[in-house]
Amino acid sequence: MKTLKKLYEQIIYSEFGELAITTGLIAIMFLLAYIFESDVTAFLDRTGLLNLPYVFEFASISILFVMVSITSRSVGSVNSLRMMIYTFFFTFGIGFVFIAFTQVNWFTGTINYNTITSLASIGKFIVAIGLLVGASVPLTVKLKYSYRVFMRVFIIIIWMMFAFFVVVINHRSGIINMSRLDLRWYTILEYLSAVALIITFSIHFRTYTIEKNRFILKFMNGLAILIIAQVVRLTFMRYSYLYHFIYSMYMFVGYYYIYHALFGYNIESPVEDLINEEKQIKLYAENLEVIVDRRTTEMQSNNMRLIQEIEYAKSIQQSLLPPRKVNFNKVVFTSEYFPCERLSGDFFDIYRLDDDNIGMYVLDVSGHGVSAALMTMFCNNYIKSSEKLIMKYRGLKPHRNLKHFYEEFNKMNFPDEMYMVMFFASYNIETGVLTYSSGGINCYPLLMRKDGTKEYLDKSQGFPICKMSEFFTPTYTSETTQLTKGDRIIFYTDGLVDNLKNNTISEDTLEEVMYNYKDLSLKSLNTKIKSYIQVDDGSNEDDITYFIMEI
Repeated sequence: MKTLKKLYEQIIYSEFGELAITTGLIAIMFLLAYIFESDVTAFLDRTGLLNLPYVFEFASISILFVMVSITSRSVGSVNSLRMMIYTFFFTFGIGFVFIAFTQVNWFTGTINYNTITSLASIGKFIVAIGLLVGASVPLTVKLKYSYRVFMRVFIIIIWMMFAFFVVVINHRSGIINMSRLDLRWYTILEYLSAVALIITFSIHFRTYTIEKNRFILKFMNGLAILIIAQVVRLTFMRYSYLYHFIYSMYMFVGYYYIYHALFGYNIESPVEDLINEEKQIKLYAENLEVIVDRRTTEMQSNNMRLIQEIEYAKSIQQSLLPPRKVNFNKVVFTSEYFPCERLSGDFFDIYRLDDDNIGMYVLDVSGHGVSAALMTMFCNNYIKSSEKLIMKYRGLKPHRNLKHFYEEFNKMNFPDEMYMVMFFASYNIETGVLTYSSGGINCYPLLMRKDGTKEYLDKSQGFPICKMSEFFTPTYTSETTQLTKGDRIIFYTDGLVDNLKNNTISEDTLEEVMYNYKDLSLKSLNTKIKSYIQVDDGSNEDDITYFIMEI
């Protein structure tokens, strides 16, 4: 008993449980009726149930009418090709079944049994073919245009034609006479209907194994019952009240299952989805404040983590800069650095090449922020080599340093739009000679001599560092100038004198300040220049970098 109970539960709760139980009960009912035919017939006769076949047939026709309404609505709403096929075939099938139904003995008595059977077989065959053709078309296939109005007009015209046909038949019984049709002809129709239903069932079974849609399973239940009904029909082709009763009931139940599946897929499922969406919207509305607070907290947390990482990167980048004040033998440097964001695209360095020579450079990478800051790290690595001999060799010949850097830059897989401008110089402490070379710098260093004469270091005009080696090989040259005690040079990027992007000093004012403060301390000069730079309000759009060299 436990084994049987376990098997029963497995069948009941399995995905095909309803299909197995339904078809099993239908088949058992047919077998019992077949075995106890005389007893069942007598019972139905005594209870007056033998007239129920006509009720079942009328109910089947009503269900088919409702199915046409559902499928035609789906054609109008979602332009489903399968539903259009169902509508077309169901409409014609209903017409023939309806004509057959209106000609039964108790209705008019004008057409013989063979004619009624033939019309009904034709109608149900058309419905079976419609189910097969529709199943062969995926539900995802849509019509290009909406045929809502056309389908409604088509259905009304076809049904009016069939209704007119019924009226004519009732007055002129000779208009349709299929009494000469042999039994084998509507037997063939019944066999073809059964074959069409079996193929349709197999198509839906394959689709269900992929999609697991409960409405497809419901559709399969209906098809299975219709197939059993066809078995009943083919088993007893000659008229019998009992098998007419069973056949009509099975057809009604089968069509009801198919109606239930069509209704569920086209109406019930969309309504359920809409209700679920409304519940979800309501839930979101009720918890919107909580969700917004949670998401805001997450965003703030992520933003703080990102800011912390950028701050780490900023500290790493600025750790590579020289101290704000550097004092070599007979030469003093002071510098200022104002990035417009946490990370800067400007960079500079001042370092000793050997006991007698000092190297220095300033550069400006296109853009600013993270990408520009990463590029400055690359520049620092390649301009100032860790090998002392190489560093000295390149540093003493600025043009060779720029040429080497240009070549290395073009070997890298940097974006084509990335470029930079720079100015490199070396100073010999013993001779007082400054040797320099420009890599496309757009703001030349300003030399203010002790006697008040000014000079721009613009004799070297090189090419920017960019991805152009395939098309152009630039030539870099080194120039020299003699410096004496008290001379000052300010090296800077364009952010210092760009009044369009930053609220800073102009070139003319910078010249005046350098001249007016030539006899004052380097600290006083630097303080005066900084007074023109307004960066506290965050209004500057470009990085500002400069350093001053004093002999």
